Amino acid sequence: IRNADNLHDLTLIKEEGSKIKFGDASYNPPLLFRAEGNIDIPRDITRTVIPLAIEESHIDNIYAYLDKSVALICYTNNLLNGNDNDQTKVLNVDLHDKKTGEPVYLMIKTVDKHKSRNYKWKMKGKLFKEADIKTSYGIPPSPRADPIFQSQLMAVFTVATMLRKGWSKIISKPRWSNIKVYGKGNNKERMTLSLKHEEFVKYLKSDLGDRKEQEEEKKDSDTQMDEDSHDLIEILMFDDDKYWIEFIKIAKIGVN
Repeated sequence: IRNADNLHDLTLIKEEGSKIKFGDASYNPPLLFRAEGNIDIPRDITRTVIPLAIEESHIDNIYAYLDKSVALICYTNNLLNGNDNDQTKVLNVDLHDKKTGEPVYLMIKTVDKHKSRNYKWKMKGKLFKEADIKTSYGIPPSPRADPIFQSQLMAVFTVATMLRKGWSKIISKPRWSNIKVYGKGNNKERMTLSLKHEEFVKYLKSDLGDRKEQEEEKKDSDTQMDEDSHDLIEILMFDDDKYWIEFIKIAKIGVN
């Protein structure tokens, strides 16, 4: 479900005749923007230093979080591609000290590619507080505080309402078997569930029916909207020149 400019277009596909065309959407940011391949990040910083110090205990994969956070910063400034060969930069990746709740920051410094496994930048192996860096480097803004980012997050309420009111129509329209799935395959073992289009749609409609019965018992529309929005999972998507937020809705399609 895309948070598109036109929120009536709630699917990722665009139909032209009998063909389905996909954009260049990806879960991963372009190589030019991301931390991976550009910043040498010490293992200790992702395995112990950050996990033990921050209050954001819900972050399961610190490296992946840093990778995408760097990309968010790069979309708004030329973070990784300056020409200065002796440069130190502060990264605001929205982390906070576990004990005090104050923001903590990371720092990267340019290095000689020939001496650093072809990385242009190396991350320092510690977290910094505002008092450590403000005078010399200033405090960079949070990419997640950007108005565009925040407005896309808030669209979850609009999307949730539209799904609740038009779920049946939305699930009947796509050619589900032709929709590209972005994911890593398990080459050792996997389980698949094969369904015909009609059966798949039937399961989705059945799931909707179960939810409607629960909704009829609730009279507070604001509460219902809030609960609907919690059914949606926000994910970041990227292409060559922008990022955006999409929403995943999990539906029950079978009972064992």
